[in-house]
Amino acid sequence: MASTVSRAPTIVRGVGGLLAGLHLDPVLRTWVAAETTALAPVPEHDGRGWTLWSLLADRVGAGPARLTYRPAWGAVQWDWPTGQVRQRLRLAAALFPTGGAGLWSVRTDGDAHARRASLIDRLTELFKTRPPDDAEGGEAGALAGLTEAYHGLLPWPAYIAYHALVPDSAAWLRFTTPVPAGSHP
Repeated sequence: MASTVSRAPTIVRGVGGLLAGLHLDPVLRTWVAAETTALAPVPEHDGRGWTLWSLLADRVGAGPARLTYRPAWGAVQWDWPTGQVRQRLRLAAALFPTGGAGLWSVRTDGDAHARRASLIDRLTELFKTRPPDDAEGGEAGALAGLTEAYHGLLPWPAYIAYHALVPDSAAWLRFTTPVPAGSHP
């Protein structure tokens, strides 16, 4: 179920502020639970400008080496740079492959927090500079440069969900470690 919502436009300073404001946004705060987290977001350029998609999942555990979530139940799409919610969606379980219905987890050891912060900074910079012209690789070239930035930041079923929400992301948003046996990446 999709819903389009509107509110007075504002200017967002950065992607991090947009994600951090998930529970403060008047359009979203009554729709999300206190434990809902916006997973690492995915950009999309739709001809009118940049948008940012984020899967919404409820965190159920945080250990020293892993964050654990229930499968994503929703998604939100924001316009850039206003931060206006373009749409919010409830996700169907059919969106996820076999094995995607169990708990999702992401390793948090090493430099995962620094890599997430770096990804958010790169997205903010990408949004500010807009897609380069076709002579420099176009939008696809700009987004392909983000592939490594996502490494280890998303649970593997999130890649499938993002490919369904933003079909063009399948060209550059790739899961780079083996998926569980018997599952399809």
